[in-house]
Amino acid sequence: WNVPAIDLEQPKLMQIFPTGNELPANHLKFYLLFDQPMRQGDIFKFFSLWCIDKEENVGRPFRHTELWSEDGRQLTLWFHPGRQKSGVNLNVELGAILEEGLEYELRVDSNWSSVEGGALGETYKKRFRAVAKDYTQPDPEEWQFELPHSNSSDPLIVTANEPLDYALLKRGLTVKQDGSEVVGRIEILAGERGIRFQRDVDQWSESAMEVRINPLIEDLAGNSPSRPFEVDVNEVAEDTKKLIFSFELPSR
Repeated sequence: WNVPAIDLEQPKLMQIFPTGNELPANHLKFYLLFDQPMRQGDIFKFFSLWCIDKEENVGRPFRHTELWSEDGRQLTLWFHPGRQKSGVNLNVELGAILEEGLEYELRVDSNWSSVEGGALGETYKKRFRAVAKDYTQPDPEEWQFELPHSNSSDPLIVTANEPLDYALLKRGLTVKQDGSEVVGRIEILAGERGIRFQRDVDQWSESAMEVRINPLIEDLAGNSPSRPFEVDVNEVAEDTKKLIFSFELPSR
């Protein structure tokens, strides 16, 4: 008898972060979000980085370490930090991965399959242009804080002056009022340029609000408010930015 064919659901690559089309030439990592768990192990044969201007693949761009979310739907795909950090062995031997001013495509091969066995069925591409390297630490004092009104459930909106790391933005701040942490939801703004914090219950009181920025939050080149990515380990002093802010809430 004939065994009926199993109709395997085709997985989809829902989003690649960062979403912007300009990335610093010392960019570090991408986040790939799928609609179902993907097959793990020996996955790097499914990735390539194509230089559009040179019409060639970039050799050995990725760090071959699989970093998955618990549900198997989010992959952190790193450019090799040893090539993106000035002066270390791989950077000297192979050169940086990206060249400022050139255009690239990150490509995800159509043959990669889900845990259930269905293949992507199409090659996914993210096109971007490499711009100037970013060596500057994010400075929350340069960000905009759109405050909620007291006696309201308005959101707190924090807008940065550059795109930030998608995954770290999701735990980018905590909010306190009346001595207790406010429970709420974080939504990421368009272009990964900030956070919308919506409290879950009750309203803001008339007392001051304290906003604490996570010192581990990073820009696309791995710089954080607590230290730059290209830090000299022999230097003792670190330029830690202000991370705790207190605001009086406006009334209507």
